[in-house]
Amino acid sequence: MEVIKKRNGFLIFILSFLYISQIFSYINAQTWPDNPPSNPPSTINYNLYYGWNCISCPGEPVINNWNTIKSGNPNIVAVVEYDTIQKKYVITNNIEFGKSYLVGVNTSETQISLQYYPRSSLTREAKYGWNSLGSISCIIPASNVTSTPSGKLLAIVSYNNSKKKYEVASTIEPGVGYLAGCNSDCTLNMSCSPSAPPAKQKIVTKPSWESVLTVNTQTEHKKLVFGMNKSASDGVDLYDIPIPPLPEIFGDINAGWVTEDLAFELLETSFVKDAPEANWELSVELSESGEMIWQNLPNTYNFTLLYDDKVVNMNNERSISLP
Repeated sequence: MEVIKKRNGFLIFILSFLYISQIFSYINAQTWPDNPPSNPPSTINYNLYYGWNCISCPGEPVINNWNTIKSGNPNIVAVVEYDTIQKKYVITNNIEFGKSYLVGVNTSETQISLQYYPRSSLTREAKYGWNSLGSISCIIPASNVTSTPSGKLLAIVSYNNSKKKYEVASTIEPGVGYLAGCNSDCTLNMSCSPSAPPAKQKIVTKPSWESVLTVNTQTEHKKLVFGMNKSASDGVDLYDIPIPPLPEIFGDINAGWVTEDLAFELLETSFVKDAPEANWELSVELSESGEMIWQNLPNTYNFTLLYDDKVVNMNNERSISLP
């Protein structure tokens, strides 16, 4: 009987050791930035709609790979994140706090849930150009997101699934994914703390003039703004609004002002410095026929549109048809 007791004790010791080892392996796999969380995780639910949905995890995820999430929902066809170095979207399997993801869905509506350990602050390294940006566990004004050094954050945008385009974000909300455009390498900071200093207001001057050019199809409209400002520079600056990248051309219209900047290739709004003469290069891609119209051109300039070997006097005409 004594031998049996020793064997039982030996077996119990081995099983306990294996159990503890599995716990440590699990915790290490999560790569917690601090000590492992002691509080139970929270759960966030996402309603996903046909097309792309930009989401984030507002804390450290309990399950940190998309394959596990996708295995329980066959309606998810792809998950991609924006790679700032490659300047394109890439397929990813990792779920990380601080990043945003575009989740592609092939049905009208579906749902997923993520368990996570909430985080009330985020510090994230950013590169020149567009950067994936996640959320924290509270709602804060987008203006409270700061950069170090200061003044390097140009814009924060979120993806509108119904309009199939990115829009300037006014708030940072838990679970929503964002892109942050930076004009230099920097560190981005956000916090739930009310003592967090708001971003400094950008001092902008009123444009000398601005005009609107609109590209239309039967189902979509794309408005582009251009003009002059005495404080604008030759490159992309705070007077310009870059068009965020998408994994593919969405809808009927892909149009914008072309730049020589590899990080911000297309602009929705383009201002150049006051001058007697200036040029804007326009890129337009349509999946169906449409038209382009313009308005509010100042009568102090002569405007000429060069299009498919055609020369259009924009002061006399107000629109052209696009094949």
